[in-house]
Amino acid sequence: MHGITIRDSDNLRGLLKVNLPKILCLLEAEVRGCSWRIADVDAVGRGAHKLHEAADNGQLLSPDAFASLISEIDQVIDGDFLCYHAGGTRPWLVISAVDSSAFDVESESPAVLEKVRTAFQDVEDLPRDGVM
Repeated sequence: MHGITIRDSDNLRGLLKVNLPKILCLLEAEVRGCSWRIADVDAVGRGAHKLHEAADNGQLLSPDAFASLISEIDQVIDGDFLCYHAGGTRPWLVISAVDSSAFDVESESPAVLEKVRTAFQDVEDLPRDGVM
């Protein structure tokens, strides 16, 4: 898998301008119908405990269950979100929150990476031996 790091931030306040919902919205068509697995997550928000539980259990989440969990999160500090095509055994897309300072996006699809790259401003390639 190849990947990119997104570090778009608000220069005045130094806050990260990219978040998981923005990336998921951008890739809505590509991830429609996919299942998700969450790992090593740290998040805050009304539903953070449910997100942590799903990560701890390592369960594969349906698209609706994943969307419901994410909708109750205010901020993902750290975590890996692995996306699987229906019936797939290996993730084709991995979105990683990195210490509230960046998001890494890795994919087998060059088109997905290009779509993400063009949607954000402060983007650089991950080393070839990225997360996955």
